[in-house]
Amino acid sequence: MSEQAGQLKFGSVSAVESPRVRVLFADLDGMVSAPLQVIFARSIGDRHFDLPKLGEPVACLMDVNMEFGVVIGCVYTDANAPPTSDVNKVVREFEDGGKIEYDRSNGKYTLKAIGDVSIDAGGKVEIIAAESITLKAPAITLDAPMTTITGALSSGGAGGNATFGGSVQASGDVKAGSISLQQHTHGGVLTGGSSTGVPK
Repeated sequence: MSEQAGQLKFGSVSAVESPRVRVLFADLDGMVSAPLQVIFARSIGDRHFDLPKLGEPVACLMDVNMEFGVVIGCVYTDANAPPTSDVNKVVREFEDGGKIEYDRSNGKYTLKAIGDVSIDAGGKVEIIAAESITLKAPAITLDAPMTTITGALSSGGAGGNATFGGSVQASGDVKAGSISLQQHTHGGVLTGGSSTGVPK
């Protein structure tokens, strides 16, 4: 093998010295490498950063003297199985239980967050669904100077009650049960120009 040749070696991360790691090679009597750079998808402009963890199995490309090299990626082993064996799934699983998954077989995208989810958009946010959208939470707050609903609004569930802190205006009729606000009549009064008393 020439002095310029490289060799593929497998080991495990023995120390994390961000943005580099040291790798232990068990097949070389436990030799530990110098701090090695880790290959990422991008490093300028659009950047990616996710270092291997302590003890994680990695593949390295090293020079013949094992003095210089890079970590080219992490590998799964019999003791460290992948999060799925389904070839249709793309999975990113986090140590705290968070998970991002896309299933090519049915087009389903799943996001599991252990804590808060925050989306900060400099422009519009638009969500379009071919079928229904369900929001389920102990409470939902719509915080905006103006909220517009372009279709019908139905309230149901436990009682279906609604509370408003201000006035309510309607361009059409309003019904309470079967009683129309515009069409209802009062009994026990005389017809003519007189008005009924104030509400009691």
